Amino acid sequence: MEKARLFLFCVILALTASPAFAGDEFPAPDPAGKWEKFNLAFQVFPPFMTIVPARFEVRAALPLPPPLGSVAVEVPEEGSPKIDMNRDGKCETPVNEGDPIIFPCKYADGESGRFAVRFFREIEGESWYFEPAGSMCGNVHGEKFALYDMNGNGKYDDSGMDMILCGKSQLTIPLGPVLSLKGKFYHLQVDPRGKSVSLQEFSSESGTIDFSRNFRAPGKLCMALVSRGNAWFDAGVRGGVKVPAGTYKAFMAVLRGKQISCDVGFRNHALEVKPGAVVAHEWGIPVKIDFDPPSCTALSSPDQKRLTFGKGKMSFVGKAGEIYTNFLTMGKWTFDKMECNPEYKILTADGAVACSGKLERG
Repeated sequence: MEKARLFLFCVILALTASPAFAGDEFPAPDPAGKWEKFNLAFQVFPPFMTIVPARFEVRAALPLPPPLGSVAVEVPEEGSPKIDMNRDGKCETPVNEGDPIIFPCKYADGESGRFAVRFFREIEGESWYFEPAGSMCGNVHGEKFALYDMNGNGKYDDSGMDMILCGKSQLTIPLGPVLSLKGKFYHLQVDPRGKSVSLQEFSSESGTIDFSRNFRAPGKLCMALVSRGNAWFDAGVRGGVKVPAGTYKAFMAVLRGKQISCDVGFRNHALEVKPGAVVAHEWGIPVKIDFDPPSCTALSSPDQKRLTFGKGKMSFVGKAGEIYTNFLTMGKWTFDKMECNPEYKILTADGAVACSGKLERG
């Protein structure tokens, strides 16, 4: 799942940079308008995010951003890496997998800061990787707010690359120039070092996108990401999200449950939000399974009990055409231990049920 989410992270970068997403979709900030400033403080963020940060293979040195520069590291054949924390030429500080390591730094203007990384070992491999683990957190208009340095350059203002967590949202969404908070709209400016964010309120005809109202599935909806231009909104919160009127694209969603968790990708779902309207997107179960190529054993008789499907690609397609991927069951990869057994029906040309049952991994 982590590699798939890293792929999605790269897709977000491509979408943000593409001309189709770079238009001036919202009113420009008022040059004479008032900006409200909110201070943030450094925190280490947890190791599992909606979309994983950029990862770098651990070699002889960690390429940390300015003003830290590189830090020496030793990777033994067995055991954990050791790093040179005090820059004395000796790699003596051991690294525990998953634990954050915080580097203090001082900028050219005298300001101090901190940069955090976290080490991981490749699954079923011998290589070690590290990823950024720093965030800047605080409150904005009484709501939780956090910035996440996702590409590891030590900056927090990379639109579409870095992430934010704000308001009712349970999971992070990409940083953009516009924020919807408590039913109001704001232009958002971020201090590159993440020390503060500034908001300028603006008015717009608006509607609501609600992915939670007409959604049915055996998991909890944790996030539903929609975009307009280079702005991103979480339409998976209870009651939906208020947005400026216009056309939006559904991007992805995350479901979590006691027995199964998965990600959801939407294929070119355009959402037209008219002033005063609520767009309650209908999606979820029933989910059909597409096989590519569509191969399975033929039914030799009406009382045949078992079908065997080929080794082609299986796609789980929901009610609105969304694709369900990256299934996890009880903390294990679905393809290692398939504890979720979907029901199937084989229909004749006139729609009658030829046979039915449950899929099992064989």
